[in-house]
Amino acid sequence: MRSYITQYFSRVWTHIFPERQLYLRSRGEVRYVNLPPWLQCGVSLTLFAAIVWSVISTVSFVLEDRIRAARDHEIAEVRKAYTHLTTEVAQIQQRFLTTTLELESKQRTLEQLAQQEQAERNPGSTTDKFAAMAPNPGELDGTRQLLSWDPPDSGVDSPAAALSVFGIKVAALENRLSLLDGAQSELITVFAQETETAIGELETLIGQTGLDVEQLVTTLQSDTAPIGGPLILLEPQNDAHATEALNLLTERVGRLTILRNALFRLPLVEPTENYYISSRYGYRQDPLAKHRAFHSGIDLVAPLGTPVFASAAGTVISAGRNGPYGNMVEIDHGYGIRSRYGHLHRVEVEEGQQVDSRDRIGRVGNTGRSTGPHLHFEVWFNDRTHNPRNFLKAGKRVF
Repeated sequence: MRSYITQYFSRVWTHIFPERQLYLRSRGEVRYVNLPPWLQCGVSLTLFAAIVWSVISTVSFVLEDRIRAARDHEIAEVRKAYTHLTTEVAQIQQRFLTTTLELESKQRTLEQLAQQEQAERNPGSTTDKFAAMAPNPGELDGTRQLLSWDPPDSGVDSPAAALSVFGIKVAALENRLSLLDGAQSELITVFAQETETAIGELETLIGQTGLDVEQLVTTLQSDTAPIGGPLILLEPQNDAHATEALNLLTERVGRLTILRNALFRLPLVEPTENYYISSRYGYRQDPLAKHRAFHSGIDLVAPLGTPVFASAAGTVISAGRNGPYGNMVEIDHGYGIRSRYGHLHRVEVEEGQQVDSRDRIGRVGNTGRSTGPHLHFEVWFNDRTHNPRNFLKAGKRVF
């Protein structure tokens, strides 16, 4: 058995490393070098060892480079994380500062709205409530002091300690801003109630004239004439409910402003004095034609020469003779609202003239299609007549 194995390995050895000769020819002479099996084996082992060493060296170099790259990447990630921390701190600081400034801005706006409301309504109601609930100026100053902290340099030993300090600052800021926001929520609630009350009163008053309130508001909104009122521009905030409430309040204040503008454009002032109504608005027995006809205004009987006043501020668009109206003045009050004054004895204004409420525009007369001294008074809105008596009744609640 051992002899068989020996013979097997001998045959393999002879097959792999047979005796070889290396022939060399130079200048016509041929020589050879004998390469015995042991020499071939030694050269082969040397080449194999060189290849293995090259592979191991290459792999070691690649692995070491990767380890170095991984270590550098880890260091870079740590630096990046710290930079991100300081950046986040600065962003949170800026966010609180922005929120504080927004609260201050809304506070000033609400106080201005309250002062405007006080000027236009009974003194001492809304503004006193606002003053009682308004935060002290020192509260906002303290908030700014809390915001004065700067993130530490990257050389600090413990980022966790810096973050802990900042967490305390953030908690204090959140508590302070929560108190301020609560105070402003109360202000918004109070002012919203006052605004809704005023809107309801004005809508009721304007509704008594017979005009469609929504149609009137739509006309004023689409008109190019300027209207007043504060504008609050809000950036989206985390407290969606508070933002929605303030936006709704702003919208309602805008409607209140429109209604107030409309009120002072309506002809609500009595156009003459010492009068009685002899003919009402609507269908009647015509005094001259003696059959039923539509009467587009009301007739106010007053002594000849009694002063006639503008029922609301506006621009005179017609002044002079006008067919059956006789001497007539027509005033454009804006937003599609006009008033006419007919049968005047004398016209005392000119076309294009600006007049204020209760400015004298003429005298009661008997010109045109008339049976005696009286003032024919008409009110128009969007090219349609409306009952002037309703306007005068509503005006008694205002003036």
